[in-house]
Amino acid sequence: MTCGSLLGVLAFLGYSTISQFKLLQDLAVYDRPSQLHRFVLVYNVLSVKYGTRLSVVLRVRDFDSVPSVSRIHPGAAWLEREV
Repeated sequence: MTCGSLLGVLAFLGYSTISQFKLLQDLAVYDRPSQLHRFVLVYNVLSVKYGTRLSVVLRVRDFDSVPSVSRIHPGAAWLEREV
């Protein structure tokens, strides 16, 4: 997945009636210095209605900008600052 499609994917997962992943539980990042896509961001979302969890993984290069998902998940602002 690319940085440009991140918002579209999370919006679809959150607003679609068949998934309803409306809660961002966690945002984690890990660093792989020897790889081209050095950083891996993992968005863990929860569908309370269906009781399921999903991890959305985004691989990012050095100096790539990642859009904020706080418009879709307001609680993401704090997690994004921590990451």
